Amino acid sequence: MPRANYAMNLEGPNNVRDLGGYPTKDGKSTKWGQFLRSDNPNKITPKDNEDLYAYGVRMNIDLRSDFECEQQPSNLNGYQDVKYYNFMMMDNMNSNQGDIKLPDTMAEIYIGLIQDAQERYKQIFELIAAEEGCVLFNCTAGRDRTGTTAMLLLKLAGVPDEWIVEDYLATDWNIREDLKKMMELFKDRGLDDSMKMMENPQKAIEDTIEFFNTTYGTMENYLDIIGCSTDVVDALKAKLVE
Repeated sequence: MPRANYAMNLEGPNNVRDLGGYPTKDGKSTKWGQFLRSDNPNKITPKDNEDLYAYGVRMNIDLRSDFECEQQPSNLNGYQDVKYYNFMMMDNMNSNQGDIKLPDTMAEIYIGLIQDAQERYKQIFELIAAEEGCVLFNCTAGRDRTGTTAMLLLKLAGVPDEWIVEDYLATDWNIREDLKKMMELFKDRGLDDSMKMMENPQKAIEDTIEFFNTTYGTMENYLDIIGCSTDVVDALKAKLVE
């Protein structure tokens, strides 16, 4: 039985998890050592860099805004021959741009990424399809932007939706102390909208998956719509599935 809450034993980040070991609908499983989903890579210590490199990490896809990356740069950027790319997701909400009208639910944010960040996803998928080493992709908490990206990859691998939900929900366990502090901060500041938006994470990812299934049907169809070639699709599948 795969463990959705498996996290690597690192000194800094506490939500670095391999997408390997999940069952697929056709009786196979996702490969270990190909994709790591992660929280803030600024937490990575020198020893973590060594361990991640030994694990096979050769590419870092950073989904944070310019502001986030400037404030807390990825410690993988510039380490040995690890390739680093920054693709901003949820730009306005994470760029210190003042008051932002928040959506009612996190599902609206995830669906917005699937709809509005298609060109960035095309570029990301093309890059990781050509990478022979392990790819670490991250945002700040490893929950929302990272979770949506993990959902898309696991969809392509043919992982059942219930396991995709489990993979997403594992983050709330791994960063539970950080989430607790965040909710206390929201409460102290009277940010009721933010607290309401983050309620019921399971419904958020389930609603997102339902939207994806209804709108696109399959990940192959989504990749075709955003302009990925069949060679990219085949390479991603080969990287994802045993």
